[in-house]
Amino acid sequence: MSDARVAALQQLRFGMFICWSFSTFSGREWTGGVQDVSFFRATEADTDQWVRTARDAGMGYLLFLTKHHDGFCLWDTQTTARKVTKAPLGRDVLAELRRSCDRHGVKLALYYSEGDWTWPGAVDGKSRLEGIGRNPEMKKAQLRELLTQYGPIEYIWFDHAVGDGGLSHTDTIAFCKALQPDCFVGFNNGPQDGADIRLGERGRPGPLDDHLAARPQVTDPPAKSYRIAEFTYPFLPRHEGGALWFYGQIPGAGGALEGAASSPPDARQCARSGDEDVAAPPSRRSSNCRRIRPTGWLEIPRFQVLIFDFKFSKIVSGVDDRY
Repeated sequence: MSDARVAALQQLRFGMFICWSFSTFSGREWTGGVQDVSFFRATEADTDQWVRTARDAGMGYLLFLTKHHDGFCLWDTQTTARKVTKAPLGRDVLAELRRSCDRHGVKLALYYSEGDWTWPGAVDGKSRLEGIGRNPEMKKAQLRELLTQYGPIEYIWFDHAVGDGGLSHTDTIAFCKALQPDCFVGFNNGPQDGADIRLGERGRPGPLDDHLAARPQVTDPPAKSYRIAEFTYPFLPRHEGGALWFYGQIPGAGGALEGAASSPPDARQCARSGDEDVAAPPSRRSSNCRRIRPTGWLEIPRFQVLIFDFKFSKIVSGVDDRY
């Protein structure tokens, strides 16, 4: 990956991580046992509003969940009927989001669970320690769709919780790079060799040689191929109706971020008015903010973020990692 490409990704600074799937409606981090895709009962999706909210907060990109461990796809895949276009919403959300990102000048990155519970060998609702779901040809077919039909992707955030899907990380990287050479590839767990972005789920800022910054999820040895790093951290106070499965606690002052987020949407699957205000810079917040009890402020260089119901994704480098 060229230095110019690394610098371009770093300049995006921070983004909104949108986790929207069966777990939105179960209130649990992992939602096994779902057979009927109508469990995903969203009735509307305003991707323009999502992207405007991110843009107005100064975010450079959105990180969108395309498929979680339950195998439900948020795009119109041809690999399975377990998809959003077969659910009540009946729309290709990823295609709409791509157009919204292009319209508002916001970049797009993708989350993808590289194994899922519908594949042979997996145990529904359980991690790879109980059984690895393997279907390498379907994994490649889905990645081919994502990397050829939805424009340039800044990076892919692979989730290794249910295993590698029967396609090793080395082969996964090669497959992705053959389709989009400028797409960074990273894994939140499992073998790291060849990855060019270090993922830090519940991690913290840190130079590329500080592998502890990627803990607690990344426990394998670090890759010498890392060019850049990101970390994600949700900030959710306890509140009625909230998705408490998003880890549910606030880190100490050392967890300062320049961050962005996804919050539980309203019944129409729009960002709630209060959350839209919270994501905006302080000078542009409306009176709606008075209805929200924020968890507090984090003071960080060049930016100030009100922390409430948000999951942050932050790009850091091996040099300028002070925030």
